[in-house]
Amino acid sequence: MMNPIERAQNILLENYGIKGNCLPLVGWSDINFRVDAGEEKYILKISPGDQERSALLFQASLLQHLRSKQLRGAPQFLMNKSGQPITEIIWEGSATLCRLLTWSEGRVLASVNPKTSALREALGQAAGEITSALQDFDQREESVEFDWELANSLWTKNELKLFTDEEQEFIIYFQERFENEFVPYSKLRKSVIHNDVNDLNTIVDRNFASPGISGIVDYGDATYTHTINDLAIALAYALFDLPDPLRGAAEVVRGYHRAFLLSEEELEHLYTLVAMRLIVSITKATLGKAQNPENEYLSVSEKPAWAALKNWRLVSADLALVAFREACDFTAHPQEIVFRSWVDNRSWQLGDLFPTAKAEKVVHVDLSVGSPWLGTLQDVHDLELGAFKFSQLQKQHPNSIIAGGYLEPRMLYTTDAYDKQGNTRSESRSVHLGVDFWLDEGTPVAAICSGEIVVSTYQEAEKEYGGLIILRHQEDGLEFYTLYGHLSRKSVTNSPVGKPVEKGQLIGKLGTPE
Repeated sequence: MMNPIERAQNILLENYGIKGNCLPLVGWSDINFRVDAGEEKYILKISPGDQERSALLFQASLLQHLRSKQLRGAPQFLMNKSGQPITEIIWEGSATLCRLLTWSEGRVLASVNPKTSALREALGQAAGEITSALQDFDQREESVEFDWELANSLWTKNELKLFTDEEQEFIIYFQERFENEFVPYSKLRKSVIHNDVNDLNTIVDRNFASPGISGIVDYGDATYTHTINDLAIALAYALFDLPDPLRGAAEVVRGYHRAFLLSEEELEHLYTLVAMRLIVSITKATLGKAQNPENEYLSVSEKPAWAALKNWRLVSADLALVAFREACDFTAHPQEIVFRSWVDNRSWQLGDLFPTAKAEKVVHVDLSVGSPWLGTLQDVHDLELGAFKFSQLQKQHPNSIIAGGYLEPRMLYTTDAYDKQGNTRSESRSVHLGVDFWLDEGTPVAAICSGEIVVSTYQEAEKEYGGLIILRHQEDGLEFYTLYGHLSRKSVTNSPVGKPVEKGQLIGKLGTPE
C-alpha cells in the first residue's frame, strides 16, 4: 500500500506526466505537496471531499484573468493530460478533486525579520494591484461565500462562549462597532477580491538587503464582496508583532492606495474591519483546535491575532482615520476645509482667552532645537536661568504676552515618559503640540467658544500638563475641541466632565508645577 507521498507522486505522473518528488506542506483544508521536478517546482493541492468543482473552476478562471493582466507573482493552473485545470482522483478511498499550480519562489512574509516600512508599503501595493486587476473580472455569480467573508463576520457572536469574560470584552466592542456601521458599510462598492492576503500567503523575494514582495498566493478564498475588505484583511496580518500598529497600518494603506485608489467613505470603516478579521481568525482557530487538535496550522495565527487585537483596541478609531486619510493624501479630517473657512471668518482676541490680561500683542520666543535664545541642553534644564531669561524678555516687552510656537521641535522632552518602541527602533517625542503663554500664576482662563467639558484631569508626571481641561464645541454643524493645559489643581476640581460652558466663562486659572 502506497503512503501519501507515493500516492501524490503517482497522481502527478498519471495525470500530468510529471515525475517529481513530493514534500508535504501544511494547509487549512487542502492537502498540499510541494513538487520538485528537476529545475521546475509546483504545488499539488488535493481538495477535501466536499469541494465543489465550480469553486475550483472559479479560481482557475480568476488566475487566468490575472495572467492576462500580467500581474506579477500570480500562480497559474497547469492543465492535465486532458487539457483540464481540475482533475478527478481517488484519495484515501474517496473521490475528490486536485489541481496543480506553479510554485512561487521566495520566503513567506511571516518568516521575514525585520519587516521594514518599505516592505509594508510594498505589501500594500501588491495587494492593491490584485484589487485593481480584478475590477473587471465579471464572474461574480460563480464565487462562493465563506465564513471568512467580513460582511458575514457577525456569526462570531454565536461563538462568544468559547472565550473568557475578559476576551469577550475585546470582541464585543468591535462587534458592536461593526453592527453600528453596517448600513453605510453595506453600500460600499463591491468586486471580486483575494480575501486572504495574510502573512503566510505573501511571498517575499530573497533580496535580504532590500526585500520586496514577489507574489501573493492561495486564491482559495476569493469571493465577490466589499472591495475594502481586501485591504482590511492585509492590514490585520500586517499588524502582527508591531509595537506601533497604526504607523505600520498607514504604511500598508499608502502602498495599497498607490495601486488602487480608495474612497474617503471606505476609509471610515477600515479600523473596525481590521478588528473583525482578527476576530474571525481567532474564532476560526479556536473552533478548529476543538475539531482537529492534531492540525497545528489551524491555530498558527491565534496568538499573534489576539495580541494584535488587544493592541488595536488601544488605537483611537478617530486617530486611525486621520492616519489612513493622510496616507491617501486626503485632508486629515473630512471637514478640515470647511473648518478652516469657518475659522477664517471669525476672530478672537487674547482677552477672550485671558480676560484680565491687559496686553493684546504677542512676542514669540523661539524654543526650538538650535535656538540661540534658548542656549545649550544644560541651559534648557536650568530652571533658574530660564526664569531669569523670561523675566528679562518680559521687561523688554512690557505690553506683550510671551508665547511659544506650535509644532516646534524642542529639547524639553527628555524623560522616559516621552520614549516608546517604534516598529524598527526606539523613538522619542520631540515636537510641541500647543501654544504656550507666559503669564502669572492664578491668571484666569476663559472658554473661547461655548461647549461642554469632556476631559478634566490633573496630570502628575514630570513635564505633563498638570491641570488639563478639554472642551467639545459644536458650531454651525462643526464639532471641534479646545485644550487648556497648565491649569491649577483646583481648576479641574471645580470643572467636572459634562459641565456646559458658555463662551467667555471662566474655566480655571493658570497653575504652577507642584
